[in-house]
Amino acid sequence: MKSHIKFLIAALAVTPLVACAPNQPKEEVSVTATKDQLAVKDAVEIQGRVKSIDRKTRTVVIKGANGNTLSIEAGKDVVNFNQIRLGDYVTLRYYQAAALNLKKVDNNGVRKRVEYVTTSRAAPGEKPSATVTDNVEVIATVVAIDTKANTVTIEGVKRRIQLVVKDPALLQSLKVGDQVQATYTESVAISVTPYKPR
Repeated sequence: MKSHIKFLIAALAVTPLVACAPNQPKEEVSVTATKDQLAVKDAVEIQGRVKSIDRKTRTVVIKGANGNTLSIEAGKDVVNFNQIRLGDYVTLRYYQAAALNLKKVDNNGVRKRVEYVTTSRAAPGEKPSATVTDNVEVIATVVAIDTKANTVTIEGVKRRIQLVVKDPALLQSLKVGDQVQATYTESVAISVTPYKPR
């Protein structure tokens, strides 16, 4: 995972500071299981308002409805920093999705990992916004199956993970040593929108 995604996720980790912001945090989780695929999606959105701006240090303080605050220093890569105004809304959206294809893959026992990151940012003159998406495609080896606990453990190039499978039938076609495909997407978007008094 790249450092810029880690920074934005670190900002997300302080959700309690912004938890009572103008729009309450929203979270949506969905789990979909078919005969040979398991997919999990999770999306979170939090929002606060700009309380203060220090143009010299490029620091913005974001305030939630309860008065809790979060201070964020904007790096030089935030090209539209001067477009931020007091009272603007700052919205952070975090999305992750994982899909495990439980069909066997013939890859001669070779584990594989391909990762690519895409980014986008606001055009010059617009309010600051950015999206960073990390995509990982893996061919992993099944190293353990527990039919009593309905779990399968897979090992990729970098790590070993245990997955709980809701439908026991998904495990019937697998055995230790099989290879399976998995994809993982993680996306963080931050945007600033102007405050419009009612």
